[in-house]
Amino acid sequence: MKKLLTFLFLMLAILPSSAQRKIDKLDRGLIGIKVNAGVFLSWRIQSDEYYDVKYNLYRNGTKIAENLTVSNFTDKGGSVDNSYTVAAVVRGKEQTQCKAIKPWAQNHFEISPKHDPSLKCTYVPNDACCADVDGDGVVEILLKYDNQQEREQLYPKQGPTMGGTATEEYTLFEVLKLDGTVLLLSKEMTGVSYGFDKALCRRMLSYTWPMLILGIAGQLNQSASTIIFPYLFDGDIAEAHAQLGIYGATIKIAMIMVIITQAFRFAYEPFVFGNKDADKKATYAKVMKFYIVFTLFAYLAVIGYMDILRHIVARSYWEGLRVVPIVMAAEIMFGVYFNLSFWYKLTDRTIWGAWFSLLGCVVLIAIDVLFIPRYSYMACAWAGFAAYGVCMVTSYFFGQKYYPINYPLRDIAFYVVLAVALFAAMTWGNAHLGTWSSLGVNTLLLGLYLAVVVWKDFRGIIRRRKAA
Repeated sequence: MKKLLTFLFLMLAILPSSAQRKIDKLDRGLIGIKVNAGVFLSWRIQSDEYYDVKYNLYRNGTKIAENLTVSNFTDKGGSVDNSYTVAAVVRGKEQTQCKAIKPWAQNHFEISPKHDPSLKCTYVPNDACCADVDGDGVVEILLKYDNQQEREQLYPKQGPTMGGTATEEYTLFEVLKLDGTVLLLSKEMTGVSYGFDKALCRRMLSYTWPMLILGIAGQLNQSASTIIFPYLFDGDIAEAHAQLGIYGATIKIAMIMVIITQAFRFAYEPFVFGNKDADKKATYAKVMKFYIVFTLFAYLAVIGYMDILRHIVARSYWEGLRVVPIVMAAEIMFGVYFNLSFWYKLTDRTIWGAWFSLLGCVVLIAIDVLFIPRYSYMACAWAGFAAYGVCMVTSYFFGQKYYPINYPLRDIAFYVVLAVALFAAMTWGNAHLGTWSSLGVNTLLLGLYLAVVVWKDFRGIIRRRKAA
């Protein structure tokens, strides 16, 4: 069991460190289908819409349902002659209605591809996927056709022969709009002209080369300490590797925070870059606050149940468990730094990210060089803590200059102080109480933290929902 848990933590921890993904900006995707009970309607929930977004539904311009918390509805009085629209309701304010649609008379939608009439061979649909290719907000179908004659003739180089003549036709790829219009034929790609835009290239490089430096420095921040440790440790090489083994084994427990931070990054980046031009500063501030609130809870949970989690590693490594709180705190600051880093990406000042990461790298190596000979792997833990702390603080102050965001610093400071106080209480309990007693006390302290969060930030929402 111990090996299985370790394997799972390591596999999740080595996920790629960057996850900036491009997502399609799609329309509402409203469709209606005639069913026995009326008209079934379904629509798309956008990637930047949260749990508090609701929907109003209209038939022929008249509202027939409001404040829906789901993305489907059956209109019992509907027919194929009606037209429907839907509008999102964000924080009580209705947004623009989507494009009106007519319901389908049957429970499927037929597309008749309009092939190039010059094609001689027979093409059979094979694989397909969907994407918004032309950027109009409506998905197209990317469809691969197998050439039936090519397959029967075992894929000749000049294409299948028909009537004694090589056709030079092969597998066909098409992009189909929902009305059957073909946007792209693979054979037409040979007529595309290629060029090189120097101005665009300069803009791309000016944005991306600092990101390369940032990435390299970031990897050094994560791995430099263990690389240089054997050369700085005050002892023989065997003892140095033994100390590194203790450090590497115990920080597996801290991988819990790495996983949380990584999951946050995967989810948050598409939201930020999905609509780069929108002013979402208030949302960024709120996300920062609740990221810290949640990671502090996870931090306290690990500390509170350390008597259970320590069994992930061998008993001979338990002397190194004192690095876990430090490494986890460093990971929280790394997540905060990541959250802050969007200001220089959104304003095309990525060079600042390179400077921040290089500064953090210098701090980390300096602390390693000065303190590893005396404090062994504890210096590695504190070096990472200091490096991410410096990156976080410098990014905040420069970000407030170039892309000011009104972060709720007073609320964040309150939760940090509360977490520090609970951490101190848990640490004392772990050291002076029995296992079951400390687990019980720590569970109560975690409940106290959650109660404070609910009382401070969610009681208004709970009251409104009860009133509704």
